[in-house]
Amino acid sequence: MKHFIKKLPQIKWQLISIIFAVGFAFTLFQYVRIKNQVNGPSADKILQKLANVMVLPDETPKITPLTDVSIYKTNWPDFYKDAEPGDILIQYQNSSLLYNPTSGKILNIGVNGILNKPKPKNVLIVAFRYNGNEQYRALWLKRQVEEDLGNSGYQVVEVAPSKATYKEDAVYLVNPEKKDLATQFAKVIGNSPMLEKLEPNETTTTADVIVAFRSM
Repeated sequence: MKHFIKKLPQIKWQLISIIFAVGFAFTLFQYVRIKNQVNGPSADKILQKLANVMVLPDETPKITPLTDVSIYKTNWPDFYKDAEPGDILIQYQNSSLLYNPTSGKILNIGVNGILNKPKPKNVLIVAFRYNGNEQYRALWLKRQVEEDLGNSGYQVVEVAPSKATYKEDAVYLVNPEKKDLATQFAKVIGNSPMLEKLEPNETTTTADVIVAFRSM
């Protein structure tokens, strides 16, 4: 019994060593598993998805899977604040991109140490115009677009009363070249009807579409 008691400290450290080894092996396994998922064809798929929504640098990036994100959040809290294990860090020479492969969302982008939002390939310029006292509705929708969709290629340049009379809330197409984007935008803001003929007395605009609010 005494001999066993004397060996307790030794057994304790052996158990600690085993636990540490198992934990390290599991972490390494997770890292290798995730890394294998983002190399080869998977990496190409990720980059293709990103290329569909933003302009990527013309170079081959370094792709790193994140396992323990605590150290990243400690050292770079602004960039990694939304990071989770399994996220992917894509590094170019002058920029870094944090990507969640499960949701398909871009969590953050850093360019030369400055955080920036992705630059869309196509931008739809939007003007909000209203009849009567509908300024509140126009401003509310403008805020929603900027907060929720500002990173998706929509830019609001105007909120103003209109000289034209609107019969219904609708999206008016001004620039025919942006018809596809305009159709998508009309669906996003509530399946609003899209009209291709402007109302009489409508003033000119540099926007691609006019979001019209009739007087209620």
